[in-house]
Amino acid sequence: MPYAQARFKNIPERPSSGATKASEKTPYIEEMCSRTKVFAVARRQLGMQAVVLDSCVFIWVGERRRLDALGFAHAARGATLLEGASRLHVDTLACGIGRLFPRKQVFFSTDLNTDDVDFWADVIKCIAEEVRSSPDFYGVSINVSA
Repeated sequence: MPYAQARFKNIPERPSSGATKASEKTPYIEEMCSRTKVFAVARRQLGMQAVVLDSCVFIWVGERRRLDALGFAHAARGATLLEGASRLHVDTLACGIGRLFPRKQVFFSTDLNTDDVDFWADVIKCIAEEVRSSPDFYGVSINVSA
């Protein structure tokens, strides 16, 4: 069995609409484990990119598609991996998001430089609503709470 077939043997193939060549049957990983969402908080248009894997989830929220701060959380513990320019406690935010994913490691990143607690509470609320709206995609039970 070729390496690619062995490596992706449990990943469903891209649905086809009719006859296809064998070379067109490739795994569609990007459609399977990532999602992009846009929402508004405090009159700011924010983007959210989520990548969901079996044991971890990576969530980015921001405006400029940059990674200025990075936090990690798992089992109610958090750590700052990359500190941003503001006094933002990204590990605390990662822990808040981590409550949505009790059995997964959470990586949270952002390019937003605001220390406004209410702003971040609204961001986490929007993330929680997104997770609640698609529990199968995120691999969580419906009773998630932030």
